[in-house]
Parts: sequence; C-alpha cells; structure tokens
Amino acid sequence: NTLAQLQALASAVDRLMLTVAGGQPLVALTPEDLALLGIRGVSASLWPELLNALVAQGDAGGSVNTVAKIQALVDPLRPQITGTLALSGHAEEGGTLAANTSGIIDPDGTALTFSYQWQVADTADGNYTNINGATTSSYAIAPDQSEVGKFLRVVVTATNADTASSASFTSSPSAAVANVNDAATGSAALSGSAQEGGTLTANTSGILDPDGTALTFSYQWQMADAANGSYTNISNATSSSFSIAAGQSLLGKFLRVVVTATNDGTANGTSFASSPSAAVADTTPPDAVDLSANPGVQSTADVAFNASELRTGKALLSGVQVPAASDVGEVRLVLGGSWQTQAGADQMVLDSARSLNADFSAQNVSLGGVSGWACQYTASSRTLVLRQQGGGAIPANQLDDALAALLFKSSSASTASRSLSVAYADTEGNVGAAATVNLLLDTRPTVALRADTGRDGSDGVTKDAVLLISGLLEGATWQYRTSSTGSWINGTGTAVSLVGATYLSGQVQVRQRDASGVFSAEAMMGAFTIDTVWPTNPALRFSQDTGVSASDGYTQNGSLLVNRLETDATWEYSVNGGASWQAGSGTGWTLAPGQYLAGTVQVRQTDRAGNTSTSGRNGINWQVDDAPPQVSSLTVNGGNALLLKPGQTSTVRLVFNEPVAQLSADDIAVTGATVTGWASGDGGTTWTGVLSPAAMTLATGVRLTLQGAYVDLSGRSGPTGAQSSAFDVDTVALDASRGFAITGARVGDYSGASVGWAGNAWAADANDAKQGVLIGSPNWRSSDEAEWAEGAVHGVLGRTATSDLDLSALEPLAGGVWTLGEAEAALGWKTLRVGDVNGDGRQDLAFAAPYADAGVGADAGQVWVLLQSGASLADVAAGTGGWAMQGLAEGDALGWSVAAAGDVDGDGYDDVLMAAPYADASADALDAGQVMLVRGRADGTAGASTVWSSPNAGDWLGFAVAGGGDINGDGLADVLLAAPDADVVVGSDTLTDAGQVYVVYGSATGMASLADVRSGTGGRLINGFAEGQSLGHAVAVVGDVNGDGYADMVVGAPDHASARGGAWLVWGGADDTALELGNPGDRAVYLFNGQDDVAQLGYAVAAAGDFNADGFADLVLAAPGTDGPAGAQSGAAYVVFGKATARWGASLDVTQLRLGDGSGLVYHGQAAGDGAAGMALAGGGDVNGDGLSDLLVGFAAAAGTRGVTQVLLGDAVYHSQVVL
Repeated sequence: NTLAQLQALASAVDRLMLTVAGGQPLVALTPEDLALLGIRGVSASLWPELLNALVAQGDAGGSVNTVAKIQALVDPLRPQITGTLALSGHAEEGGTLAANTSGIIDPDGTALTFSYQWQVADTADGNYTNINGATTSSYAIAPDQSEVGKFLRVVVTATNADTASSASFTSSPSAAVANVNDAATGSAALSGSAQEGGTLTANTSGILDPDGTALTFSYQWQMADAANGSYTNISNATSSSFSIAAGQSLLGKFLRVVVTATNDGTANGTSFASSPSAAVADTTPPDAVDLSANPGVQSTADVAFNASELRTGKALLSGVQVPAASDVGEVRLVLGGSWQTQAGADQMVLDSARSLNADFSAQNVSLGGVSGWACQYTASSRTLVLRQQGGGAIPANQLDDALAALLFKSSSASTASRSLSVAYADTEGNVGAAATVNLLLDTRPTVALRADTGRDGSDGVTKDAVLLISGLLEGATWQYRTSSTGSWINGTGTAVSLVGATYLSGQVQVRQRDASGVFSAEAMMGAFTIDTVWPTNPALRFSQDTGVSASDGYTQNGSLLVNRLETDATWEYSVNGGASWQAGSGTGWTLAPGQYLAGTVQVRQTDRAGNTSTSGRNGINWQVDDAPPQVSSLTVNGGNALLLKPGQTSTVRLVFNEPVAQLSADDIAVTGATVTGWASGDGGTTWTGVLSPAAMTLATGVRLTLQGAYVDLSGRSGPTGAQSSAFDVDTVALDASRGFAITGARVGDYSGASVGWAGNAWAADANDAKQGVLIGSPNWRSSDEAEWAEGAVHGVLGRTATSDLDLSALEPLAGGVWTLGEAEAALGWKTLRVGDVNGDGRQDLAFAAPYADAGVGADAGQVWVLLQSGASLADVAAGTGGWAMQGLAEGDALGWSVAAAGDVDGDGYDDVLMAAPYADASADALDAGQVMLVRGRADGTAGASTVWSSPNAGDWLGFAVAGGGDINGDGLADVLLAAPDADVVVGSDTLTDAGQVYVVYGSATGMASLADVRSGTGGRLINGFAEGQSLGHAVAVVGDVNGDGYADMVVGAPDHASARGGAWLVWGGADDTALELGNPGDRAVYLFNGQDDVAQLGYAVAAAGDFNADGFADLVLAAPGTDGPAGAQSGAAYVVFGKATARWGASLDVTQLRLGDGSGLVYHGQAAGDGAAGMALAGGGDVNGDGLSDLLVGFAAAAGTRGVTQVLLGDAVYHSQVVL
C-alpha cells in the first residue's frame, strides 16, 4: 500500500529516503527501485507533495489500521547527460567504422565514461541485433561477403563518474556495407597421365572469386628439364588440356600449366601455376618379335609354320630377327603346354647348371658365350625374363646370340604339344606384341592298355584286349608287332585289339611314321596278360539238409557251401535276387533264418582279370527254419457252433504257422468221434479233416485236442501234448423226444404265419393240462382247384404224442377248422387265445382276417372272438358263441394285430386288444392307425371299448399290440401299443420312422390317452433313436424275467442296424418316465445279432413262459433272415432265459446263447429259405401237459410254402442249438 501511494505522488526522483518521525531510516529506494515502482523524473514543484505523503500501514490481510505521516528527503536533482553520437569511417567490405562521442557531455562538467555495443540490421530502419563481441569504440567490417549490404550502428552508454548516473545514445545507421572487388584466390591442379600419347588437363575448380563473380581463365602450358627447373612456354599450348605427342621430344620432360583468372570487375587477372607433372613416360612398346622365318632347325623342310616338329638338341630361336638395340631392355619368354622340368625329361635350359624347374633369380649368367645376363624365372606363370645385368638396352648381337643359346631337349617317350611365347620390353617397361610358336617334340607314340580290369588295377592282367595308341603326329601313320623280331603290321585308328595271351615286356611294340616318311623310335609295352575267358559259375548247396526230404529246400542249418571256385578268384553272394551283393570269403556263408524264393540266393566269382561268371543260384524255394512249428488255430465248422443231424459230418481246420508233414487220424482226439482224411491244399500250413460224430451222444459239448507229434519240413518237431482252444460243440437234431412239426395242407398255404395257444378251449375236461394249438394259414384254399385263397385257422388238440402231423391228412381236426368263404380275406393272419373274456372258466379265442370286406369295404378287416369251442365264424357273426368287430372304413385292416389284454380294469373279465394300423385319423392323417380295447363281460357280447387313435399320418399305430402282464405292479394288466413308423423328435432333429411304443397302464377308472402317456401320466413312452429303425414292429409282455416282481416287455426293431435287427428287454416298474432306447441306462437290455447282416432280429417277439423251469420267465425272438446251418435265410428263434437282475448286462448277443452259461438256446430252420416269409412265435403253452412251458415257432415259407409249425417241448436240460 505504501508503494502504491508513492507511485501516485510522483513519477521519478533521483533518490528517495523514507524515514519515520524519529528520523530513523525506514527504507532507501535506489533509482532501480524507483524504476520498479514506476516513478519517473518530475519537476521541483512537486517535491512538497512528497513531504506530505501518507503511508498506510496494513496487516497481512490487507486491512489498514494506522496512518502515519512520513517525511521524504530528496537529494538535489542532477542535470541529465546530453549530446549526440556520430559514426566515422567507410561502410565497405574490410572497412572500419568508429563511434564519435565528442558530442556527449555532462552539464555539471564531470567526467564521463563510455561503453559500446555495435549492432547490425538488414535494412536501415530494421530490427537491429547485437554483434557478438563488438564492444569497442570501432568496428572492423568483415573482409568477405558476410556483411555486404547490411546496415550498422552503435549504442553508446555514457556514465557520470560521481553519481553513477548514465544515459544511452544510439547512432544513426551507416550506409549499406559496400562490396569491394577482390582478386581471385586458390590454386590450379593437373589431371591425366604424363606419358607419351597421354593428355593432361588443367583443373581450375580450386580457383575462386571471393566476391562470387564469374571468372574467365586463360592457359599457358610450360615444360622444364627438371621438376624445379626453369619452365618455358610451349608454343600454341594455350587450351585447358594438353596432348603429349608420341615420340621422343617430350620424353623425360616435366610439364605444368599457368592459369590466369580474370573477374568481371577488373581487367587485371591473377595467375596461378600448377605443380609440375611427373616426367613424361615412354609408352611405345618395342617392335614385335618376328618369327615369320619358321624358327628352329627342323628335320624336314616341309612342315608348316606353327606346327613345327623340333628334333632333339636343335635350337628353337636361332636366327630370330631382333629390333634395334635401343628398343630392347628385356626379353620375356612364356612356356606353354606340358613341359617337364625334372632331369632327363623335356625341358628348356639356360646352361648346363640351371633348368627351369623352380623360381630363381640369377646374376651374371652366360648365354651364347656372353656373360653378364640377369635372369628371373617364375614357375607359377612359367615366365622367363632376360635382361642385362647392369640394365639398359640390350645390344642387338648379344640378344641374337642369347636367344639362339636357348635349347629344347627331348628324352621323353611320349609326344606332347608345346608352345613358346616371346615378347620384347623396352627400357621403360613397355612390352611389345608377343609371337608364339606351337610345336611337337618328335617323341615316339604312346601305347597302353585301354583298361586294366585286374584285381588291383595295375598288375597288367586284364580282360580288355584293346591297346590304345596316342601321341600320333598329324598326318602320321603307325605300325605294331607282337614280337620283337616279328613283322610290322599297319594300324588303323587309334587302337588295336590283341588275342588273349600273356605278353612279355618289350614283346608288343608300336612306332609311327611322319608325313616325310621318317619312323620314330619304338614304344614298347611292359609285360601284361589278356584274359577274356569267363570263369564257370559257382555251385551252391546246404552243408546239411535236415528236412524231411533231401531235396525240398527245408533245413534247420543255413550253412551254405560254394563249389567250383577258381584259383585266385574272388566271389560274392546275394540274397535278394542280385539286387545287392556281399563279398564272400572262404568257401561259404550262413543264411539267416527265413524263406528264400527260387533264384533269390545267388553266388558269382570274378577271376584275376576281372571276368565275372554267371550266377549260381537256388533252383527251388529254400526255407531256413530255426524254430519248431506252432499251432495257429484249431477250429470246427469255421469256429461256429457245430450243428449236425445224425449221419452228418463237419470239417476240422488245423492251421500251423508253417508247413508240417503229413497228419494222421491219431493226431486229433475227439470224445466219441474221429477225425479222418487229413489233407493240405497249401503245402502243409493248413490242414482239413472230416469230423465224424457217428458215435457221438447228445452231450453238452465236445473238445478237440491236438495230441500227436508233428514235424515241420525242416525236421523240427512241434511241442507235443499241445491242446487247442476249447470249442463247445452242441450237436442235436429235433427228434420225437423234443417236439414235433405240423405241416400245412397245400403248397402256398403259408401255414404257421400265425400261431397261438388254445388253452383248454376244446378240452372235454376244463382241467385238462394239455393245451391245444392254433395255426393260421392266411393263404389257405379250400381245394387244389380253388380259384382263390380265403385263409383258415386250424385247431390241434393237446397231445402227449410227438409224431409229426400233416394238416392235409387231419382235416377236420378235433379242434376244428375255421374258414370264412371270402376271397383274399387272409383269415388266420392272427390266431390266439385271449384269456377268459366271459368268465366261464375256459380260454376264449380270437381270429383275424385284416383283408376281409366285412360288409364295410375292401380290406376293412374283421376280428372274431369265440366264446364257445364249437362255434363257427358264421355263428359268431350272427351273435351266437361269441362276437365280431369290423373295421370302420375301407382299408383299415382291423385285425392286423390282436392281443390278449388281460384284465385291465379289475372287473374279473379278460379284455381284448385289436388294431387297425391303416385307419385314417382324418383326411390329413392317413394311415395314422387305431387301437381298440374291448372289455369282456359275462353275457357273451362285446363290452365297452377304449379307442386310441394317432393324430399323425403314417404312424401305423397298432401295427403291433400286446398285453396280459402287470408292468407297474398295481395289480391291473397293462397294454403295449406300437407305432413303428412314428417320427421321433429329439431336440431340433426329427428322426423319420424311428418308431414309438406306448405303455398304457391298466385302470379301473379309465385308460390314459396317448397324450397323457406322452406327458408322463398313466403310462410311459418308449422312443426309437435312429431313422428307419421302426421300433415296435413287434411287442410282447413277457412276464417277470428278472424276478423283481414286475412284468417285463420286449420291443422289436427288425430294420435296426441295416436290418441286422435288434430288440430291447425293458424292465417293468412303477415308472412313468419316457425311455430313450439310445441311452437306456439300466432300464433296458439291448439284445442284438452279432453275426448275420440281414437277420431281421426282432421281426417277432413273444413270452416263452418258464421254458427251462428255473423259476424265471423266458422270452423268444425271431430272426427270419438268419443264415443258419441249413442255409441262407433258414431263420432262427432265440430263446433267452430269464435270470436275476444282477446277472444281466447292458447287452446280449443272441447268437452266442449257450445252455452252459444259462443264457439260452437257439432253434434253426430246417432248410434254406424257411424264414423268407417271416416267422411267428407263441410261448407259455403246454401241449403235452407235463407242466413245462412249450414253444410254437411258425415258418410260413417252409416245406415249399406249405408252412411248418414247430412244437418245441420245454425241458430243464437242453442243448444250446437245435436244427429243426
């Protein structure tokens, strides 16, 4: 606040002292402080204002609490420094400017001191910047272009010495700094070669004008005898380059150029002299060597140049024309071709003491009788250089003598091409053009074996009879002889073929005759032998053939002997037909164990000359066996269960791991039978014999044992007492003690298409234990002449007799024959007992004709329920002795399936199921299917009905129905309704025709609907799990199979697994949860066919009662497509025995049923094709009254389509498989 008041009172004083009333200083303000306060100079009239300044003293928060009057003491005001500042000097490049301060004074007259700062700007009134270090009274302008055009000024600060007050003065700007024209600077240089014929060029790039102005150049070339000598101008050499003329005038001279540089601003130029060049060198080579005179002394005069033939000891270069002595400083000779440098061979020599065999440098060598030669030889480049020892030019006469002194010497026995290149070099080192002479030394020809094929390649023993002749001169002929005194024989080409023989050293000679007719010396062969005869092929044999035959190639010992080997021959062998060979030694080798096909073992020998024989080889297969034989398998009937009727035989198959010798009947032991006729069709590895069970009794199984010793073809014995894997052999045919057959009346009747038990329906005594049999023949005709088939049902009374029956001889039977008289009605499609419907104590029967018109329409279908044994179908239709039901519409096929439902409502009367699987639910739901449950009652009429209809087209609901058992344990009978073509929805997928089975529980208050069952109320749903599976083609309630107190179910799917078929045994229980058979857990057992591809297991299923009397209910499955012992499609019925839950697994292969393990037994059709028309099943009856459950199996296509019904008697002890 105080400072603010001071600022308001005055603008400036020289010094201000603030004091309090007592006179003690408070603060002194310097001029710098005053400047900070913004106080500037004022006149004296304002001073009183300062004396009365009030200062408000405030606290830190800015509150004013006291006011004190202060006194300001002000020193007297000093006058300010005044004056002007001027510049002197020249504003030009390299000039000097000075600050003139004489116009700056202190009014008080006190002395002043000055400081300086020079500044520069691009324009006179521009922005000036300080020049670093320019702080003196004068300033030297740069002597270059850096400040040309700039404006300069100086700032001077004047300071009073007493009071330290100061004032600054700025001069006016100088004129623009002017340019001063400078002389050029730098140096001139030379480029190029200072040699004869060369060119030197003046390089002026180093000469510059400091002002940057353009320069022009003029040139003068000069020469001197020494580099630092006196240079004189060369006439007319005034261009930028100078060509050195060829010749002697400038050789050794030193050259330079003087360059004068002139700029545009002055007429006076600046001259620059280059450094001198090197002495001008001589580059003209000496003259070329002249060899045109055909150098050398030759044996003949007519040999063309450059194809010289030089004789031994003759000079090659004598008489060579040489240039003037001043031109030659050295001679260079280059050797070409295959020169030899060792003593005695082809060589070029300087004198007797020195040959050109290594690098050397020699002084004072004597050549041509003149000493003082210096010689240097470089072996790598094969170059010889001759010069005067003291240097300088070689005198002409000495050069000629030296060259003539160089000799070629020849002592080699072979002709070889040579060349010699000669060139001169002058004293300056310029090398002239070389001349080359090519020549042949006159050596004798070379003769040699074309190939030494002998053992070591250098012993002179060969199978190649050809000698090669080389080293022949152009145009020469040659001769040979094979005796040192024999006649010469003219040769042709370059080779000669000799006869096989031994030739001594010098015996074979070759010579050549050149074009002039002169013979060379003889070339002689050393000793050699020509052998062109192949050795014989070796022979092979085993050292010991231990086989059962001495010539069969089987042995335990692989040691081989090699015979017919020649002396000094080597041999080798192969075990892969000659693909690869191994060197042999001695007289044999040992084969590794194994089989060797004929021709794969080979041996050959090679004589000393290299002739190789043809191969000796094994002519038959060889087997080296080091292990005893072993049994690989022993099977009967291909490993399947053996099923034989009396008098039949079967095949035993015994397989070893290798061929064995002959087997006999004693080698296989079979209880109660023999195996004879052992034979092998593959050399002894696989043997077959005939099993004859003529004395075999009906045992539960037979074991075959390999007991005799057997020997393989190498003579090794197999282990004795070895037993094969055990095979159960159940051999039985249906005989009078096991059941009987009932054959249809006529071909085409298809009798047995349906079978059923009549119970006591016709028995005179209602308590008679023997139960009648019902047989449906849906294609039965009234006579052989009848035009159409109507179908019939045959009834056969129960009996203890087991003789076979023929329906054609028993009509009418005591049980009755029921016919309809309607064409193509298929009466007998279903025939069965349906329980006691009217409560009279006797079993009631049901017959179906699904293709009957029934007064409704074609194929409407009709079902009859007979309550009196003597009633005919006509009686029943009229309301007497039973009641009948007709299909509701054409094509419904009512009666396609019919079943005894049992008592579903607990009223004491058994109820009847009947179905029309092709009934339409609506116009949009064709063939949806319908099932009717008709309740029994005492008055002999049909009771109330429950009807189930499928809403889905093509479901075929009722294709199969079943009942008669308590599945959920509530005391009421339950029923099964199958829809084998129903689609099953799994998640987002729809499985077409997978099939469904509805389990509907009995109820006294009303049966559940299909929708209820689907939702888990009043029953449960069983779903198929694969497209086209058709689950529910057949269904049955089979009683308590596992002993848990609940009736169990079987559902069949013959199309499952590509028609292998399958069935599921579903456990009963109080369960409403739908069952997905693809993952049944422990709620079902999968019954499958593990052998036949198109067996159609599950085509028919039925309860079998307690067939083996073990206390558990049993079941039976039909597979009409099974290929059994009797042939293809003979069909089979599989009886599966019940057992406790713990003994059941998740699945069972019905083809492996065995009595031995309690799983069941199999009945096979008696002839191929018996199952072609399907099969029918009915169990739980007792035809002979023995208390055991018996079984009915119908084969409609058997006996030539007459049809056969097999009545199979239950038994506690049985065979696993039976051929019917």
